[in-house]
Amino acid sequence: MRVMCSYCRKEMDEKEPSSDTRISHSMCVPCSDIEMAAFKPYDLGDRLRNLDRPVIVLTGERRLIACNTMTERILGRPLSAMRGLKAGEFLACARSRQVKGCGGNLECEDCAIRKTLAQTFETGVGEERVPALLHTDHDGTPVVRDLLISVDRAGDYLRVVIDRMT
Repeated sequence: MRVMCSYCRKEMDEKEPSSDTRISHSMCVPCSDIEMAAFKPYDLGDRLRNLDRPVIVLTGERRLIACNTMTERILGRPLSAMRGLKAGEFLACARSRQVKGCGGNLECEDCAIRKTLAQTFETGVGEERVPALLHTDHDGTPVVRDLLISVDRAGDYLRVVIDRMT
């Protein structure tokens, strides 16, 4: 599997198994130095950090800057491994592993997650319990997960709550 920087698109590394043709995204050191310096610290506070539902904070470019403990638990990764990634990348969308990455593929045009995030950021009008499908895989087997997401805008940030993921 090839590893590509989701910011500059530079190929970074290769992970086993080498026969896997999919692409995984990360952030190279030069991009990390530039991008992380631009992220303002965003503290969820104890109340949100300990909610029993996943809460995610995204920048206007739809990149993760903060999440609560439940998000880390259901996605199986710490915040430090997800910070700066696009929604499809930290949610492990199979389409985000294609060459054009999250949001760049033809199938992405119909993505309810992508549309809801973009519309909420543009209009400032929040959405509640929006149904969405997440195309992922488990050990190479395609899996489609049903989600309900709620999104609202707070200044230059989007707050996303995953109300349900099955």
